[in-house]
Amino acid sequence: MNGYVCVFRHAVRPRDVEITSAMGNPIVRDFLGLYAQVGSCLDWGDDPAFFSANYFLGDLGLATWGVCRARLRSNLRRGDFVVFFCAKPNPVAKPRCTYYFVGVGTITDVISREQLLSEHQYSQYRPFLNVLVKPDGQRLVRHEYFHPGHPTDWQKRLAAYVLFGTPLTFFNVTNPPHVATYNGSLPEEWCSRTSLIAERLERLLFGFEGIGRKLRTSHSRHAHAHLNLGRTFPQLKLVYVRSELLGLARNAA
Repeated sequence: MNGYVCVFRHAVRPRDVEITSAMGNPIVRDFLGLYAQVGSCLDWGDDPAFFSANYFLGDLGLATWGVCRARLRSNLRRGDFVVFFCAKPNPVAKPRCTYYFVGVGTITDVISREQLLSEHQYSQYRPFLNVLVKPDGQRLVRHEYFHPGHPTDWQKRLAAYVLFGTPLTFFNVTNPPHVATYNGSLPEEWCSRTSLIAERLERLLFGFEGIGRKLRTSHSRHAHAHLNLGRTFPQLKLVYVRSELLGLARNAA
């Protein structure tokens, strides 16, 4: 078992929203309505697919991950877990970016796009907005719902469609706790003095010798390299860390 910390961005780009809405897909319009709500921590493109999991299956815990961070997804195995944080940028005022603790997902399976589209046991995931492709005869072609999508590198993103689930998964994208803020200095500043959840998270994930970083690793747009917890924690410690993180996520909801 291994564990990873990942950050996804909830960015508001009016042009992207306008063009995506004009495509006329009614399910995407429902997504856009939730995406625009105050406090929403959905990912643009629904990857991780929190909206799709709730919309089609009625369970956030059955989210999938199939577009972003292809290199990391290719290294994931059944039983690994991912700790997700949402970054909400504010390009015109301080704070420049706020961070929210979304939860923990334990991986139940890692499958190919061909398995997803052909095997009956995975049929419930085919309507998800992060499938990225559709069949066209004997080949797969790009099929995305959000502007601008990935027109030039979509094929590089196809490996490893990740399924979350089991009782060792819990996500909250409607009112996740605010845990850190970025105002131009690295690393981000954690709310540990005012939030017990933030204090516990910061200590669990970054309070050990040898980590030397936090969520944000640079000032650029691509600022959040994933963190491999297995490089710091032995197996038994990873089990403990996941249990503690799940408890914090559930208590915060």
